[in-house]
Amino acid sequence: MLGIILGAVAGIVATAVSVTKTITVVGTALKTLGDALIGIAKTLGLISPEEKVEDLGDKAIQAEEQGINPEDFTTYAEYVKSVENFEVDSEKSKEISEDEKSLKGIELATGLTIEHFGDKFPVEEFFKFAAKHPEFFREDRMSEFGKIMENDPDKAIDAFNYMNLTETNDAKVEEAISTLKDIEKTVDPDISDREALYRVLDYKVEEN
Repeated sequence: MLGIILGAVAGIVATAVSVTKTITVVGTALKTLGDALIGIAKTLGLISPEEKVEDLGDKAIQAEEQGINPEDFTTYAEYVKSVENFEVDSEKSKEISEDEKSLKGIELATGLTIEHFGDKFPVEEFFKFAAKHPEFFREDRMSEFGKIMENDPDKAIDAFNYMNLTETNDAKVEEAISTLKDIEKTVDPDISDREALYRVLDYKVEEN
């Protein structure tokens, strides 16, 4: 049984690393994307609300140097909690680039979210999509999307399929547009219904 559990954690690690390898943005754009993706984990209560993506990544990198690895824990969540409590060496932190820290933080956020949802939502595909189109993803918007992922996975899947142009059912497309409009009105309450609709119509992005 322990072997099965550890194997599951190893699988999560492999998938999370695979997601981060698809990310091509750097600098400010990378941090913005990281804040957005870690925002989902925060919304789900999987990461402390005060945690920053680059700080989490810094802790994980230094913890790994001290022999703290996800495969040593029975769940990925236990591993991340250990990382959150890790005390970093401030001098070593200066030697690690901000991009490295953000990428590692995204890796942890990805792993947590995958473990949390299991087969209920295609987290890997969603995060890879976000990594290719970071301009559409900011922390407040992803926090709202995370709530839908948690409370109504099918509705979230329909919205995701609308964005990546794979949904062809008219009723599901209409529902997806309504869902995404609600998100826009939540994150920007002052915009009109028409402006929210225009934003959602622009959500559909061709894959690179």
